[in-house]
Amino acid sequence: MQFRPGFIGLALLAMTGAALAQDVGPTQEQELRDAKTAIEAAQKGPAAKHSGAQLKAAQDSVLAAEEARKQKSGEKFGRAARLARAYAELAMAVGELGEERQNVASTQEAAKNARADIERLGSGAKP
Repeated sequence: MQFRPGFIGLALLAMTGAALAQDVGPTQEQELRDAKTAIEAAQKGPAAKHSGAQLKAAQDSVLAAEEARKQKSGEKFGRAARLARAYAELAMAVGELGEERQNVASTQEAAKNARADIERLGSGAKP
């Protein structure tokens, strides 16, 4: 049996097309549900105040995953779902960092006021 170069190219093209048009599987759907849950958690915490850009990127990635589902692109869907979750987790981390920075600033201000009170008391001045 002899294969023609055109036949091999056509067969490879057909296999590539089939690989790209993979349906979204249950594991990938779970990844998207996990991403949406992470986004909701981030929106309820300090991320809503401190990490709007990361939350927007997470939401955009959810939209990209949903579009990939329509196109029956399991690979793009999975990638977008994982990105959505990663951005949501980044938003939570940035939000927590923002809260900690505020706490540090408040503590520094309280320490500054305490030092000023101590100096006044040491000099005999009235508070």
